[in-house]
Amino acid sequence: MLKKSLIAATAALALAWTAAPASALTFCPSGTGTTTMVGCVQFEIVDQAPGNAWGGATAATQPGADFNVFYQANLGTMQSGTTQPTYTNGGLNSFFTFVLGYQEHLVSNTNVGGGNTNLAFSYSANNNASISNNPADPNFFYMYRQAALGNDLAGTGFAGGLQILAGHTIPDAYSASFNTTGLAPADTTECGPGTTVGCLDQGGVDLGGGFKNNYVGVNTLNGSGSVGLKILIDSFNAAYFPDLPAGLVIVFDTNTTTNIPYEQIDPSAQFSSTGLVDGGQLGVGSVGTINGLGGAPTGCGPLGTLPCTGTATMFQADANSSFVVPSAIPEPATLTLFGIGGLIAGIRRRRSASSK
Repeated sequence: MLKKSLIAATAALALAWTAAPASALTFCPSGTGTTTMVGCVQFEIVDQAPGNAWGGATAATQPGADFNVFYQANLGTMQSGTTQPTYTNGGLNSFFTFVLGYQEHLVSNTNVGGGNTNLAFSYSANNNASISNNPADPNFFYMYRQAALGNDLAGTGFAGGLQILAGHTIPDAYSASFNTTGLAPADTTECGPGTTVGCLDQGGVDLGGGFKNNYVGVNTLNGSGSVGLKILIDSFNAAYFPDLPAGLVIVFDTNTTTNIPYEQIDPSAQFSSTGLVDGGQLGVGSVGTINGLGGAPTGCGPLGTLPCTGTATMFQADANSSFVVPSAIPEPATLTLFGIGGLIAGIRRRRSASSK
């Protein structure tokens, strides 16, 4: 059963708290938190596996534009401290996924020469102040328990399942930037023979031919960036998170490093546009012949007949998050007024070395 948190805290109240070091919380991958607690672990850091991010803009988009952002990933590990895993996704025959959607605003787009472009983004004023599952105006975050790992290549198995966390993004401390450095270098080992531009898909599984490029004809700009955002948790399942006290406002802070080309996993064919079910937003089929730059429609290789409209950019995204308990708790009178306590989540950025 999902326990609903009361979203009555003001920004002033949040700023009055002083964040303490990350505190160990309990995660029960088998959903035993309200019964036997068998198999439960302590964690401080939630480390997602490398995942997929989609932004509805390219390097040629003009400043002032607002566009959707979607993200999906499998859980990697729950960790105690910075390095010690206490649970690895798939353990106890349990699998967990994340989906995220919100709107972003392009602040500046600066061509610095030599094929290099610096882009800066802000949180869009169009985002709702609560969960929105409208594909035209999304603002959602969900963590699900699944029957199997989500499929990065197909973009399926991430949304739906048993929902164990739900929330929405907030503008507090939002930051995002991305720098392109021209076309990705050719890689005949990963992309196939005769390539003169680096392909988008240089990681993940090989569907035939001995190369990891499952989207022949879709190349990419080269680039890297980061996104830092906060997510207010609206509800949670106490069978999986037994010591997230009912009635608390939890801010779940996520930091991602974003890269193209994909060098660890496959780019997805689709994304969840509502967070509730798979699909609704084309993935690779929306990036054109050159991811990040667009291009004339040419088809998208073995995965199909999807039109390549060239209006979006996809990134490999690596997220890492931690919950931090505030060291200063509001006075009892304040608790009575608002009906809540609070948790604040801090950011930890993991810079994973890309591996082919």
